[in-house]
Amino acid sequence: MTTETPETKPVEPATSPPEATQIPAGPPPTATTLPAEPPPEPTQLPAELPSGAVIEAIARLAHRINNVYRFSRGEYIERWDDASPCTKRSVIAGVEARLSGRVRGPEDSHKGWLAFRQAEGWRHGPVKDEKLKTHPCFKHYHELAPEQRVKNSLFIAAVDGAAGVLRARG
Repeated sequence: MTTETPETKPVEPATSPPEATQIPAGPPPTATTLPAEPPPEPTQLPAELPSGAVIEAIARLAHRINNVYRFSRGEYIERWDDASPCTKRSVIAGVEARLSGRVRGPEDSHKGWLAFRQAEGWRHGPVKDEKLKTHPCFKHYHELAPEQRVKNSLFIAAVDGAAGVLRARG
């Protein structure tokens, strides 16, 4: 059934496509009601690692996405250009590990970050402190709060998204 508008143009009534997802009523989910990790997505990684400049660009993107998430939570953020050399090396190493296939999921990503930081002399501490080399997330993945584990999933999504752009460009 159509109706006429003042301009006499027929207008079809709005309908939802059958595949549309209905949003449940009630309050939005919180970090405690969300799954610990998003479901894995199939990833086709590049056959060989991109150049150093491309790796750094992907690292900057992943760092920026992490900062957006951290900002939304009221956490401290640092621009890539202001990040310590250790932070930059850590992010770049994470990108290389994901693109090479050594990191298959969020837990692997965190294990790689822990190993990198441990090799640099870091340990657990109540706050991130570059001089003391302490970090509150310096613990096993399963001990992290869900909102901290999200960062590993976002990192992987950023790297995979950039890898998808590289594949599309050929």
